[in-house]
Amino acid sequence: MYPAGGAVSTTADAAKFMAALIPPAGSKSPLFQSNATLEEMLRPSLAYEGTDVPRMAHGFFVNEHAVQTLEHGGNTLAFSSNFVIDPVSGFGIIVMTNQKNEGQYCQGLVDRVFGTYTPEAYSGELPDSSEVEGTYIRARRVIHGFGKMIEYLNLAYIEPVNKRVSSWNGDPSNQFAPYAYTKIHTSGIDYFIRDDQGKIIKLSNMYADYLPLTGFSAQSIGISLIVLGLGAFITLFTLINQCIRWLIRHFMRVKKPAPGLDKYYMWVNIAGLIYLLNNTIMFFRAMNTQPTPDCMFILH
Repeated sequence: MYPAGGAVSTTADAAKFMAALIPPAGSKSPLFQSNATLEEMLRPSLAYEGTDVPRMAHGFFVNEHAVQTLEHGGNTLAFSSNFVIDPVSGFGIIVMTNQKNEGQYCQGLVDRVFGTYTPEAYSGELPDSSEVEGTYIRARRVIHGFGKMIEYLNLAYIEPVNKRVSSWNGDPSNQFAPYAYTKIHTSGIDYFIRDDQGKIIKLSNMYADYLPLTGFSAQSIGISLIVLGLGAFITLFTLINQCIRWLIRHFMRVKKPAPGLDKYYMWVNIAGLIYLLNNTIMFFRAMNTQPTPDCMFILH
């Protein structure tokens, strides 16, 4: 099980928290008895597997711009936000919008303020981007039960554009080192992790890990939707047919008695319709949850 929390605040309070994270030189942060604790909290605590590139700093995502920043954003059904600091310069920015999954300001403005990341030039030979092609699913997800369908509707489709450029659901990335890609239009780094045989076993960015889907697993959501669609069609068709037959018998006063099982067919199909409606409601409720940890700063 994983925790899923959120912080709801005003811009003023969020700014106070940010100021406490990056106090002026020579002053003490009100968060801790010693600034050494604050420095430890802002120090990288997790690197990308097989590298020394920082990924997390005790809950903050480490992002690469022209400078290295620590950030944590969040989304609800109507709001988006981002909380970004540069501990070295002591500068930070808080972005809040009243739109779901907003990117022009929460990400685009942040990229403009902190600049574009320029990786060091790689002198060796880079592998063809077709080697990372595939379908990937988030590793941190519901494995059993109805909720597992959510991540199957949010798969990562990695496709090669050319030898050095790949596309993540239409968002292009440029390969700057073997199996390491940086976003072209936004900030962010993707690392493809391989096993000893050179097979891709994981895709990692600062937010999450993704595992490759192959064979039946990659097609399971499509097959499930087809089966669900056929079941819904048959249930609705049979129910409508039963209703029409009942109306004909009722208004045309057909004397021939209906087969003894007709009424049971009707109730079975009504039960099937209720089952479909219940699943539909559960699906929309599941899609509207926040299954991953996030930090929300919402303007009131």
